[in-house]
Amino acid sequence: MKHWVTSDTHFNHYAVVDKWGNRGEGFEEKILDSIRRNVKKGDVIIHLGDFAWYKHKLWCTKFKEACNGAKLWLIKGNHDRNSNSFFLDGGFDFVADSFMMERHGKRVLFTHKPQPKSDDYDINVHGHLHMTGHRDMEYQDIKHDGQLLIEIETSFEIKSLDKLLQKKIQQMEKG
Repeated sequence: MKHWVTSDTHFNHYAVVDKWGNRGEGFEEKILDSIRRNVKKGDVIIHLGDFAWYKHKLWCTKFKEACNGAKLWLIKGNHDRNSNSFFLDGGFDFVADSFMMERHGKRVLFTHKPQPKSDDYDINVHGHLHMTGHRDMEYQDIKHDGQLLIEIETSFEIKSLDKLLQKKIQQMEKG
């Protein structure tokens, strides 16, 4: 069983195409294709929020179909305004504002927005910032080495959580 992570898919949000995301037409299908190619039944997909902008029910169905029977966990983002039960009924197996798990001997906090440094966790896996620079000033005061941004703007690919964590842990140990 593998753990996969993605964030800020913003399905059906065309401002990410035209205005600030520079994703291009058809970005949704590129994301779903990556999931179809990589994720297997029994895997876990952790979505770090901002799932869809519009037509949430349709996108829940398309996302679930693309996920090949994987377990779907959602950390709600600032644009995920539907109830937890809406997302659970839509196919997600777990919905929360945040959660923590231990991986590779580290306490890993999963959130949508980056969190300030804390003794409560070692690594904060988060989305929200998009690699577009549009929120850099807003979060500069809480930036720290324990943060791990998950973004899809550069490749539209779902990412292996364990590979990302191993790389992050190596970076943190080097100082």
